[in-house]
Amino acid sequence: MVLVGCSSTSVTPTPSTDAGTTSDGSVTPPAKSGLPCAVQDVLSQRCHQCHGPTVQFGAPMPLVTYEDLTATATGGRIIDRVIARVKDDKKPMPQPPNPRLGTADLATLQTWAQTMPRSDETCAYKPPLPTPTADCTPDRSIRPASKWTMPKDKSNEYVCYGVDITEAQKRHITAMIPHIVNNKIVHHVLLLEAPTAQSSTPFACPSGMATTWRMLYGWAPGGAALATPPEAGFPLEGTKHYVVQLHYNNVQALEGETDDSGIDLCTTPTLRANDADVMAFGNLRFTIPPNSPNYTIDCGITVPNNFTGLHFFAAMPHMHNLGAKIETTLIQGGKTIDMGSVPSWDFNAQPWKPIDATVNGGDQIRTTCAWNNNTGQPVKYGSNTEDEMCYSFTMYYPRISGLFSWEVPAATSQCK
Repeated sequence: MVLVGCSSTSVTPTPSTDAGTTSDGSVTPPAKSGLPCAVQDVLSQRCHQCHGPTVQFGAPMPLVTYEDLTATATGGRIIDRVIARVKDDKKPMPQPPNPRLGTADLATLQTWAQTMPRSDETCAYKPPLPTPTADCTPDRSIRPASKWTMPKDKSNEYVCYGVDITEAQKRHITAMIPHIVNNKIVHHVLLLEAPTAQSSTPFACPSGMATTWRMLYGWAPGGAALATPPEAGFPLEGTKHYVVQLHYNNVQALEGETDDSGIDLCTTPTLRANDADVMAFGNLRFTIPPNSPNYTIDCGITVPNNFTGLHFFAAMPHMHNLGAKIETTLIQGGKTIDMGSVPSWDFNAQPWKPIDATVNGGDQIRTTCAWNNNTGQPVKYGSNTEDEMCYSFTMYYPRISGLFSWEVPAATSQCK
């Protein structure tokens, strides 16, 4: 997952000469940036979460002043690259989970880019759109034993650490909230559950997760905390082994940057009616032939009777770098219900998607995955990034106590 809402080629930032600050100390664009206020408003509200006066989340450059937008880098003028990314359905900017730019905002950028006149307008600051937060106070925290230092000579690094939480009495997790410490380099955070304890000291780990680790939550810039429905919570009882995976992005080659980001949990001893859990749809048995554009599998299960009444409330589709699209649908009678689909896959943006579906025995749940294998080698299912996956991690309640593995639906699916 690289560069949510950001370009991937670094240019030297242009310092702002009359930038201001907000009440929380963050830097705001200069009142006179050389840009028309209409253009600055689009950039401030939709791009400055990453590309502001102080670039964040591994962004390679600011998009603040006239000089920033008219600079050139690999691929041409920055404004042209911005517009191209905004229009790119496969890798749009801003990337999910941020909403796409609307037609009017895109037209504002395109019209200005035709002649790029410098403006002497004085513009009022319009901050980035707010990110929704959980309506609860965290009472459990997941943090590493020590900080990780990002190497200056690495633009991307995946780092993991483990934390055990022990509860004598059962509680329910009602929300998972990102705790981001170093906005300069943190690009995404995953929370997983492991069958055994992992080192609490951060260590370099593969970008793909171990097949025995269960996905619980994922965050990227623009993403929100994840709250469970009031009818359910994730059980916290005995000892749980958690793993946090962080992706760091340092395309500006910053030196000495450290981080100890993690996840906060809201929990309650007042148990909800249902335990929530995660299962995965998709398939584990595929090989993508070499030099195969749009290689597709369509796999599914017939919902067993003991699944009747399960309610699915969130899904996170997951593939690797060769992915082209993934979609999961529930076929129920004469209806087809979306269960989390990404028509243009981007490994760099994998948010949880809200869904709302209740299944009955005999329904069909199908997952279609397509890849573009432009390598000369076959690519099989596997946990490493050079392998591929076809999963849709899906949250549901009530938990099936006899489901011995989260990947049972994917492991038992049949493909056309």
